[in-house]
Amino acid sequence: MQPKNNTIRKKTFINFLLLFLLCVAIITTTIFFSFQAPLKQNNQLLKDSRSYIKDKEFSRAFMSEMSNIAGMLDTINTKAGKPELLDGNITEGIKKLNAKIAEESVNDKEFYNSMVFLLSDIQSAKKQLRDNTGKDLNADALRQEVESLRSSLDAAKIENLNLKQQVFLLQQQKQ
Repeated sequence: MQPKNNTIRKKTFINFLLLFLLCVAIITTTIFFSFQAPLKQNNQLLKDSRSYIKDKEFSRAFMSEMSNIAGMLDTINTKAGKPELLDGNITEGIKKLNAKIAEESVNDKEFYNSMVFLLSDIQSAKKQLRDNTGKDLNADALRQEVESLRSSLDAAKIENLNLKQQVFLLQQQKQ
């Protein structure tokens, strides 16, 4: 026994099958791309994380070098240290920091360059202070020498006055 609408049933079944396969394909594609987007985001986040970690390590190394240089700058004008040697070490440290900034691909190079510039300015200010302090010490020594010479001059004037009085008295006695 054969149904009368066999062709219509076949056509409807084929349409259902095609629609079913289309839906399965759309769902599969959606699932595939929904997994691909998070993977791409994950890769981007990993890349950003690596960049952040690299910047953080650079920042730690930079701050360590900078604090070392700042410590030398703090002790450069004390009497215990040799300022020329420390000044050379500071200059060398600043050059190393500049080289680190130039070779690394850091996000905020302007910030690090300004920090190095400030260290260089502090170094030159300390040198100028050292030079001016030496001049003040020389000026103080010269002031003391002037006072000493003035007191010697005053003593010589008094002695000269005494000698003039003695000469005057001797001249009066001769007369």
